[in-house]
Amino acid sequence: MNRHNFTLPTLTIPDDAWDETGPEGYEHTRLTGPTLWINDTPHHVEAYEMTVIKDEQREHPNGYGETHEIYSALAGEGPWLTIEVRNRTYAVIIAPHCD
Repeated sequence: MNRHNFTLPTLTIPDDAWDETGPEGYEHTRLTGPTLWINDTPHHVEAYEMTVIKDEQREHPNGYGETHEIYSALAGEGPWLTIEVRNRTYAVIIAPHCD
């Protein structure tokens, strides 16, 4: 089996399952979703509000500013695909919990 062509079923996280956890006054710029378990390991599901500034996709200007570092670490080569939650646009990051 070619691992790169293997696709899991779509995971749908309803709008009401996301908690607003962004900076004070801009709580909507970062959302925390339910814990996702992958092979018995818990993962954080976080969503960062995205916007377009000068034809470039960017994190919301009043957000945490974390997505640039994450994007660089993942060797991003173009705009991230996004989801819509409560009529806002977000990029989703999934990362394992720490010990």
